[in-house]
Amino acid sequence: MMLTGNSTKDTIARAARQYTEIGWPVFAESYIEDLTCSVCQIAHTTDESMESCSCLRCHGVFSATADRKLVREMFRGIPRPILNIRTGAVSGLVAIEITSPVGVQTAARLDRAGLLPNTVTARTGGGGGYLIYKHPGGYVPSVRDGLGPGVHVHGENGWFMAPPTRNPRNGSIITWLSGKAEKPVVEPHPRIISNISERFASAA
Repeated sequence: MMLTGNSTKDTIARAARQYTEIGWPVFAESYIEDLTCSVCQIAHTTDESMESCSCLRCHGVFSATADRKLVREMFRGIPRPILNIRTGAVSGLVAIEITSPVGVQTAARLDRAGLLPNTVTARTGGGGGYLIYKHPGGYVPSVRDGLGPGVHVHGENGWFMAPPTRNPRNGSIITWLSGKAEKPVVEPHPRIISNISERFASAA
């Protein structure tokens, strides 16, 4: 699945449909407007109600789907769309986000310890990126600084911005390191999962 460095709404919509071909559930946001309808803003206030809603754009991560036809309609006509991929048990994915500059230093320490297996990787600009891992089963929470300063974990009810979205933080177009997302997604190191669980428990 080759993706160019173009972030027009047509290329983003096409990329969204391509992700559904490998079973990755996607959802749309917009840089310039809230896509939630007025009814849903009032009627759906819990995770369960948002998950069960049939609206295609109203509930962010809870609107994510791998249905190609629904995705085509979801991205139709959105001005300046943002393409996101859902993480957690429902998608079978966990994303480790490395932010710059402090997260890069933390990730370097984790890598030297052999805790970041080589996997599908996206560049987010400014030295940051996402490491995409296979969900190991069980409950993997979404935790800011979950693996140390500047290294965030996107697990249950989480998501990551996908290529070729333009990163709103730095203006860079997000790209796959190898130019595509077909490299095998591997499982995270077991110690990483235990560290995430410990940090989540201590923060609760």
